[in-house]
Amino acid sequence: MAFLFIFPSVFCLTFTALTKGQENQQFKTLFENPLDNFPLQNIEFDPQTNNYFVSGKNVLYKFNEDTKIPRLDKKTGPEANCLEGLSEKDNRAYCGDDYNSVMVVTTDSLITCSTLKGGLCVRRNKENLDPETSSGNIRLVSDESRAVGIFINLNVSNSGGQQNIVLFAKQCTRLPLSTLKRSVIFSVSPTLSTKSPGDFGEIFDLFLSNPEAQKMDYRVVMENENFVFLLVNQNSQSRLVKICKNIDSSSSKKVYEDIPIWCNSNGTNLTHVEHGASVSILGRQCLVVLFSNLSTGRSAVCVFDENEIYEAFLKSRRHRFGCPKHDLSAKDVIFMNEINYFNQALCVMLPFNKSDEFIHGLYDVFYKGDFCNNVYGVSSFGVIIGLLPLIGQTLYTTESHQGTVIGSALFHNLITLYIGTKTGYVIEILYDPEEKITMEVREIKVDGSEIRAIKTINGATYIMSQTKIIKMLQMKNCSQYPDNCALCLDVRTSNCELGVADGGFITQEFGVCLLRCFENYTATGR
Repeated sequence: MAFLFIFPSVFCLTFTALTKGQENQQFKTLFENPLDNFPLQNIEFDPQTNNYFVSGKNVLYKFNEDTKIPRLDKKTGPEANCLEGLSEKDNRAYCGDDYNSVMVVTTDSLITCSTLKGGLCVRRNKENLDPETSSGNIRLVSDESRAVGIFINLNVSNSGGQQNIVLFAKQCTRLPLSTLKRSVIFSVSPTLSTKSPGDFGEIFDLFLSNPEAQKMDYRVVMENENFVFLLVNQNSQSRLVKICKNIDSSSSKKVYEDIPIWCNSNGTNLTHVEHGASVSILGRQCLVVLFSNLSTGRSAVCVFDENEIYEAFLKSRRHRFGCPKHDLSAKDVIFMNEINYFNQALCVMLPFNKSDEFIHGLYDVFYKGDFCNNVYGVSSFGVIIGLLPLIGQTLYTTESHQGTVIGSALFHNLITLYIGTKTGYVIEILYDPEEKITMEVREIKVDGSEIRAIKTINGATYIMSQTKIIKMLQMKNCSQYPDNCALCLDVRTSNCELGVADGGFITQEFGVCLLRCFENYTATGR
């Protein structure tokens, strides 16, 4: 059943009337970074041990919310001469301070990718964070290029088994280290001992045709049961990438597809993605994406339903390969191979029945949104570059803050969105997925540094700035605190209008007025 927000003419209300005592109850600080190790870079959670791994300047941290478990600090830099044979200029660029900007938690190790040594990735012991000696020669990042990584489990159809891999996506580095210099997406074994596990690793490998000129700014990587999704700014154009996790290891076909993804804000399409997160809304998985306009500073949030996403991929394929077909131009072909590798010689007349398909799997191309690249022998259906954009309508826009990351949580059947900003604020928003409207609840000042990560783990939301990690105190339904929130009937209006109450705010759900109060807040002063 839908819940309603009153004041339909005002979609965003900012509640600033919080006392200092109330403000202090919005979060608790779990971790503070020493100034020498500023800034914090990344945070990952290990569900097997309930430990958090955090990277900062020249250091890795491991800590647990259980205060009886001591924090572990592991020094990783600086290193003045990190690679042999570098020029003085490259030595300054690729050596010195260390920032482990990529961390991937596997079942039995922590993989960190440094900015030293051309972005060397190291497999580490989870207990003491010591590097293993046989970590291989996989290199990703420098301090001038981005990368993301994810540990995934593949379904290998022809063998009936499963295979764990680590999938990386990166911008190219200038160092002449190997063919990995030109790669943008590739897989490795979790041990990092081989370039690709088994005989199917090349299925995921994609190489840039002109790595020096083509910028691949990967922002976030996510997964569901069947696909890995990437958000990337490709030569200043935001795109959504879909990579299939169900593969045939006997086939050399690729499993890649992408489309442009935009957010329309007041008639202007924002085409630069800052961050994104997956959230379950009304039983469906949705993609929440934070966009920005770099010239104006505007930030906007769009939400894309999973069915909407698959439908957009389907429309894109029909646009590319149906009649009349729309071929890629030379500038659209950023991956290595001849242009005929990506373009079909003939278009496909639509509609047609599955019994009429003249190539096995062709029906799925034009009738399945969650197509899994199961057409054999046709290269253009293995790497599909879409031209038709998926355009969402903004749910929330701000020009007073420049957004950096976005996260989400579920609060009493309400979707809470958190937007981190450049200046240390977190904007908390309630979202009604049926009415597709939002209400700004509050601005939370974490500190004065950039918000780098927002993660919801086991129902709790954690926010990392460049200097600290905090845990949000959950707002509760006032019915759970009858003694503390007894003012519900006194502060509501006759229409149950939205308003600020002492220690919370009022909403109407299912015809009932509720006061949302902050955890541990006592309305009577007890």
